[in-house]
Amino acid sequence: MAPVAKASCFVSLGCGCVATQLFACAGRGRGMHKNLETVKNYFANCVDGKAVDRVGEYFADDVIVHRPDVAEPIVGVEKFKHALRSNVTDRYETIKTTFSKEVVTEDVVVVALTHRATGSNVWHGFDVAGKPVTWTALTYFRFNPEGKVVEEIVERNELFMAKQLGIIDYD
Repeated sequence: MAPVAKASCFVSLGCGCVATQLFACAGRGRGMHKNLETVKNYFANCVDGKAVDRVGEYFADDVIVHRPDVAEPIVGVEKFKHALRSNVTDRYETIKTTFSKEVVTEDVVVVALTHRATGSNVWHGFDVAGKPVTWTALTYFRFNPEGKVVEEIVERNELFMAKQLGIIDYD
């Protein structure tokens, strides 16, 4: 019989507090903190730091990425690198990511985050040259046993982005 370890699901409450739910399971939970660290390192290095060539350190070769700026899922790390460059790192002069909430389980990390970007160029076909933009997103990451992301799903507030960029107006 395998030894029973205590594992946790960590939920950041956005106020500096972390709620922890303990549960007993055999051999689970060892990589949970490491997976969150992987997510944060990906954003720090590949998004904010624009080191797109490092994506393979964090994502599996056969990753599937669902993003609102592409019609179909992106399959494969090389295609994801291309999409990340064209839709994020080449689009903005600077980008800074902060995290407000984190949910971590054995093989899933979900983060609520805010991106602040400067020096936009073109967004969904609109010339938004030089305009800063801030947006929030919920991003889901699923990990394989080796600790690499095998699936990412991005949901972001594009309506508010369009308003900030002067593309639409609403009250």
